[in-house]
Amino acid sequence: MSATTQVSSPNETSVRDRPGIQEFFNGTSVFITGGTGFLGSVLLEKLIRCCPGIKKVYLLVRPKKGKEITERFNEIFDSPIFERMKKEVPAYLERVAAISGDCMLPMCGVSSKDQELMKREINVVFHVAATVRFDAKMRFAVNINIRATRDLLTLSRQFDNLKAFVHISTAYSNCLNRVIQECFYDPPFSGSAAISLAEKFDDDMLEKMTPALLGSWPNSYALTKCIAEEVVREMGKGLPVAVVRPSIVIATAKDPLPGWINNYYGPTGVVAGAGVGLLRTLHADGDCVADIVPVDYVINAIIAAGWDIGLSFKPREDPLTRKSSDLEKLLQIPDIAKTADETSELEVTEQTLLEDLTPGKKQDSSIPVYNFVSSNQNKLTWRKYMDLSAVAAPEVPSKMAVWTYSLTLNKYKYIDLLYAFFLHMIPALIVDGCSMLIGKKPRLLQAYKKIHNFSSVISYFSTKEWKFEDDNVAQLWNKLNDKDKDVFFFSLKNLDWKEYFYHYIRGIRVYLIRDPLESIPEGQKKRLKFMIAHYALVSLFYLLCSYVLYIALQSAQSSMMRHLVQSS
Repeated sequence: MSATTQVSSPNETSVRDRPGIQEFFNGTSVFITGGTGFLGSVLLEKLIRCCPGIKKVYLLVRPKKGKEITERFNEIFDSPIFERMKKEVPAYLERVAAISGDCMLPMCGVSSKDQELMKREINVVFHVAATVRFDAKMRFAVNINIRATRDLLTLSRQFDNLKAFVHISTAYSNCLNRVIQECFYDPPFSGSAAISLAEKFDDDMLEKMTPALLGSWPNSYALTKCIAEEVVREMGKGLPVAVVRPSIVIATAKDPLPGWINNYYGPTGVVAGAGVGLLRTLHADGDCVADIVPVDYVINAIIAAGWDIGLSFKPREDPLTRKSSDLEKLLQIPDIAKTADETSELEVTEQTLLEDLTPGKKQDSSIPVYNFVSSNQNKLTWRKYMDLSAVAAPEVPSKMAVWTYSLTLNKYKYIDLLYAFFLHMIPALIVDGCSMLIGKKPRLLQAYKKIHNFSSVISYFSTKEWKFEDDNVAQLWNKLNDKDKDVFFFSLKNLDWKEYFYHYIRGIRVYLIRDPLESIPEGQKKRLKFMIAHYALVSLFYLLCSYVLYIALQSAQSSMMRHLVQSS
């Protein structure tokens, strides 16, 4: 894949003369997609609490079966992440409104009436919504990650006074490259082709095409986020657009409270599984960089990116380019054409995909890109990540645990499979067998099936390493005045990982496992029993191994003696 050189937006005025972030948001109306999700919730809370002059924040809220939009909207604020905001801004509901919509639908499912409202009112857009499931079906990933981005940019182009549009991508959107600059890269095929493909074929056909479409890409998430960036590059021409690429986003460091998290994605699932004694082995290279970033730091960088592009953007003539033949070209690729015509079984040929799908180098872009990563400022390896977890987790053992904390990182896949067989499958067979004998439903094998699927998905990222450039992020930090650096902190340079993991592990216990800190004494008693059982079993295992080795040596010695006697 070829990179297009990034042209950074000039800093027209000095830091001293620029209005601060809070001043920039005075009187503005903000629209957030994904506002009910992990990143979106923290973004909403931060804007309402720390930007007192903001006019209104509009959230795209998806209706659910049996629930009115107002009910779903009110449920958002039941999360602990909003407790501080409620105390400091009692009238917060006056500054937030819901817009009914769904990123799976054309134009994000926004009605004509609400589109007119948005055209009049919205000044800043934060496009956070995305499917972050690595195993998402292709249609789902294309519609949410690509088509919703295109449609929202189309709508934003009609706004009366758009100041900033910030697209949230991922640092791994171009993971086929081992060095990732703060620039746009050519995708394997265009957004219009991907959207047309999703509209033309049914789910079964798309699933048959998926291996050919993915090629060397690890999953549909990374592929569609890469293509979505190209949509932003094309559709964002002439608009005040910025792209922020965070790496692996995990719990808050301190704001509005430390350790808050509401999902098991990525390494958080690993720590949670190990913490309750379920996960005993993981396919990961301990020496590779674990590029993790706290969500509150990410959100502050996103807000700052919107502020910067809003102040530095200068409109210019930059015509949109469209390629009407994109889908036709895509369907000419042998592996996809065979599937589309249903003439033969799909055969994936990566060389063909790379030759036929990868277009030439694109034009430079004036849209700023920010790789928000920790590896350059405050590097952490997977071994250090697990070591810090192993120190913090036993301090707050959960009463929900099924065994003591014990996790081994295995660099090589087949060694990890061997470990999984002995440490996961055999215990699961024994426990489930006993459960069936006493009339209980077997659960452990099914749990390990999910755990192994999860482990195989993240192993691509835990066994490889990337070099990210983050000069634009450093420059953005230097543009902030002292007050903004205090309120909208995002420099990772001085983040204390040991202190961070102290709160992170407790957050997993309280917010994910739903085990309050008050039950720690009960968890400690349980952990002590598990530790005794664990070391007893380990000792028994080594004794058995020693006994088997002893018998084998005795047998070999006896055979040798007989052979010598017979020879003499």
